[in-house]
Amino acid sequence: MTEEKKALTLTKNQIEEVLQKHKIPVRTGDYVIGNSRGEIYKVGDIDSKGIHLLHSYGNDWHDYTIVKFEEWNKERYLNAPPEYLKIEGTLDEAYKNLFNNINELTKEKPVDKDIETSTALIEVDTKKNLKQAKNLMQQRRNNLEIATRLLDRKRSQLQSMVSDMQEKIGKVQRLLGQIELYLGINEDIMQIYQGPKASFKEQIHFRQQIIFMDEEYGAVENQGLDWENIKDFDDWLTTDRHFERVIPEQKCVVILRVRRSDKHYSEDPIANAWANQANHFTYVLIRNGENLYRIWAGIIIKPRLFPQKEELQKMVDDTKSDKLWGFDKKDFEDKIFTYQQNLLLLQGLLDRTDILTPIPVRVNLFKPDKNHEKYIRFIYDDEASLTEGRKYYKEWKEEINGKIKRGTRIYFCGFPYYMREKGCNSRLQHAYQCDQPKSGVYNVSYIKKEKHYYSSSESETLYCHYLPNDSVYLGWDYGSQPRKNKIWFMLHKSDEWVLNYDLIDLDDVEYYINNRYERQHYLDMLPVLYTIKAERIKEIAWEKEFVKAMSEEMNCKEELIWKAVNWWKTKVIWKRPILREEAKAWRMVKSKVRRMIEND
Repeated sequence: MTEEKKALTLTKNQIEEVLQKHKIPVRTGDYVIGNSRGEIYKVGDIDSKGIHLLHSYGNDWHDYTIVKFEEWNKERYLNAPPEYLKIEGTLDEAYKNLFNNINELTKEKPVDKDIETSTALIEVDTKKNLKQAKNLMQQRRNNLEIATRLLDRKRSQLQSMVSDMQEKIGKVQRLLGQIELYLGINEDIMQIYQGPKASFKEQIHFRQQIIFMDEEYGAVENQGLDWENIKDFDDWLTTDRHFERVIPEQKCVVILRVRRSDKHYSEDPIANAWANQANHFTYVLIRNGENLYRIWAGIIIKPRLFPQKEELQKMVDDTKSDKLWGFDKKDFEDKIFTYQQNLLLLQGLLDRTDILTPIPVRVNLFKPDKNHEKYIRFIYDDEASLTEGRKYYKEWKEEINGKIKRGTRIYFCGFPYYMREKGCNSRLQHAYQCDQPKSGVYNVSYIKKEKHYYSSSESETLYCHYLPNDSVYLGWDYGSQPRKNKIWFMLHKSDEWVLNYDLIDLDDVEYYINNRYERQHYLDMLPVLYTIKAERIKEIAWEKEFVKAMSEEMNCKEELIWKAVNWWKTKVIWKRPILREEAKAWRMVKSKVRRMIEND
């Protein structure tokens, strides 16, 4: 025995003395019940450190904690029973006596009514009787607490059994759901275009990325397409062969969802969530030659049809690892199940239907072999991709809007729907009286740097002016008169509905309108891009006629005149189009061209 262990060891008499001193009823080998879900502990060694409690793991008892003598009977809060209470006999015996004890507790009359009144207390002739009454009441209280903890323990065990049973039932239901999915029990197939099928030599392509009907359709009115307008998407697909852009391969499977983001139907968040449920339904779009099918299968597919390459490798590594447990393990199993379910849906369509026929051999997506590469191809179009050397839309917008200064022309496509009601727009000088500014080109009158009230950072607020179509009250003598003076409205460089018009190139506009990799931002991008495109085409057409006429009059190259036109538009602080001041522009541009010719 080591010196340290000798120092901790107490004799039997010493142990008895210290236990009696602290009024601790337990001895080595006794069982106690804790106040946390009725956990059972066994009393192990008792030494100078305190009482060693053991906890069972399987069939073995292991050290759990040490309770100091002075802590054993300490109340955790006012009038609370001790944390650990002794149970008589074994755990099985305690359960057998549980209901008997409860019956006895309910039948026993409370501490005699004789001592409920002060006069009765006076009749208690000795301190001994009062002490006995107090001990009896404490014992009943402890018995009731032990019964409560035992019931808590049993309730916890039953809840665990129910959870296990629910998990097993869930797995069975999942299996039944997979069988129904493979058999197409809830399947609804609609052919939306008809024509000759592709050759049996064509590969079947499965596209990884989920695309969204509203983003492909691109309508920005009324917050874009929703589940009530799916027929419009079908019509659009078959008009001008738009399906070749969405599903380009001759034999191809693409996953569709109606919308990526919710549509605003109601101010009530619960009602809005219910109304948006159908917007997140999943459809399967299949092309076979000139045939198009849209299939409803009653499942939700997200975030993609099959895993990314890195994701797949991680799933393989996790399968070999035994480190996953708890919620991580469940998340892993759910992810595996989701991708298996997706493949099962596709396998069922291949085996049950002739949608993708002719196919030279039977294809098993769960057991691919090297020959299948001739007939099946998985397209990883949801991986990180290049952007053709162009910036992402938000980067491009941030770059050109960062160069906005006083006098710059900006294109403003109107405030969004939630800022259009009078009195609801803090960006206007007179929100309650005035009509809001219409979409169009505006000059920035001045820029003001403002600090955010919640941080020390600064942002630049753009002030523009417009003339509302309203009246101004001038007093009792004059009444209301049409407004003659412009008022201001505020914008920010980061606003989605603002772009630097002076730095807009039509080639950029066309690219971002047709860029499918950023269609998720279409409600922010397209309204301003569509209107800018129309405005720029109109302005460029005017400028072309201007340049052509001057070129004929001065008998010089149009390239020279274009340089003079750009000079005139940007030479002053207030950027201006030639169509606004055509006579003045004609005179000054003509003079500039003469000087350029003379200098050459």
